Amino acid sequence: MPIMKKVIFKAGIFLLVLCLLSCVVLTGCGKGPAIEEIKDRAVWLIEHSYSANTILFGEGLPVFERNSPVADLLYVYDSADTTQNANYNLVSAATSFRTQAEMMEYLESVYSSAYLASLYPALFTGTVYEFGDGSASVEGARYREEAEGILYQSSQYSPFVTGERIYDYSTMTIVGKSTPKQVKIRLDSYKLGETEEKLPITLTFVFERNAWYLDSPTY
Repeated sequence: MPIMKKVIFKAGIFLLVLCLLSCVVLTGCGKGPAIEEIKDRAVWLIEHSYSANTILFGEGLPVFERNSPVADLLYVYDSADTTQNANYNLVSAATSFRTQAEMMEYLESVYSSAYLASLYPALFTGTVYEFGDGSASVEGARYREEAEGILYQSSQYSPFVTGERIYDYSTMTIVGKSTPKQVKIRLDSYKLGETEEKLPITLTFVFERNAWYLDSPTY
């Protein structure tokens, strides 16, 4: 074989190997897990997503309602606080989450980093909406922490997720093309108390931080 052909041949092999390695490392191409390999983790994530969904989309945390008998009895709000935080209620001690960090730790044990990144601004920092005419609207964060252990929740937020979706884990099946980094699972579901209205739901899971996480909502 002429020297030039040998060089081209070796260069072609090198590029092919490099391409295959890049595919595996960067895009996670290849065969994804079987349902038996991911089912237990998927069930755990779905079950723990209920509490996460309450924080993200549901009623939120228990609070001391302003002007309620309990709040008045305990002197939860003074006049200065009422002026400063008129649209926020103090989160009650009867909750598993006393700080923003504790909420984030729980949420990040269930949902993927990318999914939560799209929700965190509205949850913890507030959101600015800009319009074509140059005007803007600011929506305050749903939760605000003034000091460690002193957490407030917005009273202006209307939950858009009510009820609980129940999943039939016996119907779990992998659909579409899966990879070692992403898998889609379809399973039957129904709203609590509405067993006759079953709906097939497809949930996306991604592999990151050495484990599988939900990458789509379960409500």
